[in-house]
Amino acid sequence: MPMIAIRLTEHEHAAVKRAAEEEGVTLSDFVRTAVYAALPASQRPDAMRGGEVPSPDSIPLKERQQLVLLHRILAHVLPEDANGYEGDREYQMQRAEVLEKGFTGEYHMEVAGFSQELSKADSVLLMDILDMFRFITASREQLAEEGISLDPQVEYDLTFSGFDFHDPLEAQMAEYTEYLMDNDRWTELREQFESEDHGNSHTPMLAVYRRMLGEYRTIMSTRQPGSLGRRLKLSAKELTQIHYATIHPSHRQ
Repeated sequence: MPMIAIRLTEHEHAAVKRAAEEEGVTLSDFVRTAVYAALPASQRPDAMRGGEVPSPDSIPLKERQQLVLLHRILAHVLPEDANGYEGDREYQMQRAEVLEKGFTGEYHMEVAGFSQELSKADSVLLMDILDMFRFITASREQLAEEGISLDPQVEYDLTFSGFDFHDPLEAQMAEYTEYLMDNDRWTELREQFESEDHGNSHTPMLAVYRRMLGEYRTIMSTRQPGSLGRRLKLSAKELTQIHYATIHPSHRQ
């Protein structure tokens, strides 16, 4: 297996090792996961790209016993005319029988509807993207109040367009975005998000947002101490710089 050598300071190595221990994984697995998260979504291993949880080939006996008990309890508490998400009593008893008898070909029903976990790195990335668009939107509104207009194409490219539902990772990010907004977070972006077919951009957006975020972070790192408003407001020139980042480097003139 190919190897990559990474040079870290003693402090950095200690911090990464401590983070891996807190996650309960090896140092190699922790770093590998971080590298995967930095890759474009299309280039990640399938297991890191979101989508549904694969059917388990086996379930440990202790977990089977717990699941059987839960299915039997649910079978007894469901009303006789139940026909909702949990099914009816007979369905729950069938699930218990499958687990008791170890019919692995039916185990997929235990994880039906479950998604792969959205990694902590991808969750933080999503929130950073939403924060960026929050400041972009606030800056655009303030410029409009001052009578300063932006090029229509710049305005369009600086609108939060959601994510591509055809990409498993982006689809999961869209679902998480909707969840966050439903819980009163980043609600100022809801109109932009829903205007694009309820958050479906119909084209991959994550790579674009990453480039925008890189330019945005560069701009924000140059801010001088001062009032919060002055530090967070983006000028027309800075907004245009972020817009320029939406263009793939191979297509820039």
